[in-house]
Amino acid sequence: MNSFRLKIMSFLGVFILNFSILSAQPTEEGLLKAWEELQKNDPKTVVFEKIKERCYKFKTEWFPFDGELKVLNIIVDDTYAHFEGGYYRGTIEVELVGLPDDILKKYSYSHSMWCSKNSLCFDNKIGKWLTYGDHGAELAKRAQKYPSFLFRVQEIFYYVWIIVLGAFLVYTIIKFNRVIKISEESYKVLKEISEKLKDKTEK
Repeated sequence: MNSFRLKIMSFLGVFILNFSILSAQPTEEGLLKAWEELQKNDPKTVVFEKIKERCYKFKTEWFPFDGELKVLNIIVDDTYAHFEGGYYRGTIEVELVGLPDDILKKYSYSHSMWCSKNSLCFDNKIGKWLTYGDHGAELAKRAQKYPSFLFRVQEIFYYVWIIVLGAFLVYTIIKFNRVIKISEESYKVLKEISEKLKDKTEK
């Protein structure tokens, strides 16, 4: 009885977990929290402290900046959400208060690398905001674990084609050998008849 109850509870737990993931919807609040965690965990972030709503004390090693970071806008874009395997795009538009223009010129690549972390995508399978790099890795992992139906069909067709081609070659070789054997036997019979006719003519 205890074993049966345990199985039922496990099943309900998995069902509730899967349902909560499937029902999870991307929100601006969720996107902001994911972005905050990303900034905090960035190895090049020296200081990231919330001063007030959507305003932070920020210092980074990506480029020389130690000052105030403001979140100007939070965008959740569902353009690609309705396609098969679709996803939501999320963008945090920010301002680095007082950032000199010459910093953007001198550290343009570093600044663009940091800016790329302000765009995330919502993975519908796991119900989380991920960087585009992490999302791509997740898709690749799923593709390896669960090959597409089309890929399986192509793979089966490939092996069937090899088997059919091999069988055809074997059949052709056998038939060719039989034709050669029949030709040799026919030649031998004709030669014997020719020799007998020659003997009779000479006599």
